[in-house]
Amino acid sequence: MKLGLGIVAKAKADKLKMMTVDDRLVNGLGKPIESVPHMGISATTSASRWATASPPKSRSAAGT
Repeated sequence: MKLGLGIVAKAKADKLKMMTVDDRLVNGLGKPIESVPHMGISATTSASRWATASPPKSRSAAGT
């Protein structure tokens, strides 16, 4: 089932800006909806980068 056009219509009705990051939205013919900007960032790659990143250094409370 292709939900792309419904998602775009709802966002437009609610005056929301939108973009896709991992997967593109497609129309009923399976073609990308060109009016929705696409960043093309893999969620899997992003998640694995976050998982292997060093944790932030904690700050000690002032005066201790």
